[in-house]
Amino acid sequence: EAGGPAGSAGPPPDPLRARVRALAQDSLRRDAPTAWFETLYAEAGADATRIPWADLAPNPDLVAWTARPGALAGARTAVVVGCGLGHDAEHLARHGLDVTAFDIAPSAVAWARRLHPDSRVRYEVGDLLALPDRWRGAFDVVVEVYTWQALPARVRADAVAGTRALLAPGGRLFVFTRL
Repeated sequence: EAGGPAGSAGPPPDPLRARVRALAQDSLRRDAPTAWFETLYAEAGADATRIPWADLAPNPDLVAWTARPGALAGARTAVVVGCGLGHDAEHLARHGLDVTAFDIAPSAVAWARRLHPDSRVRYEVGDLLALPDRWRGAFDVVVEVYTWQALPARVRADAVAGTRALLAPGGRLFVFTRL
């Protein structure tokens, strides 16, 4: 029988998304707004079905954008913010870009490296809210897919500023989110 809690309409809560919400809320209570990402990836082990956004393919809108004539013209370097399992980064590397991909979760970075053992992508642990100086203004293409929306509202402005700080002068920013 379909339905949520007694008296409510709609499907029952998705257990995976409920777990993500619980992890995020716990991180907020501990004043560590991004800590839950590591917990989620570590708990998932090698089971990508336990990561709600892991499609095991590049974002279709990123693929469509990179297919547009001139979208990557003159671009040499790219960075993927919150790279997760690395499929967006690998897509950009297939287009000949020198790609850095980072995630706050060491388990996600290790998983991406295992999934793509022969990759040219530099997978690194990094914090969008505390970027290393060497990344500031260093990338012709900056890709952010679903990272901002997963952050608490109180740090989103800093995340947006961090994303923009990665762009080289004249660079291109690809953002895909549901804010």
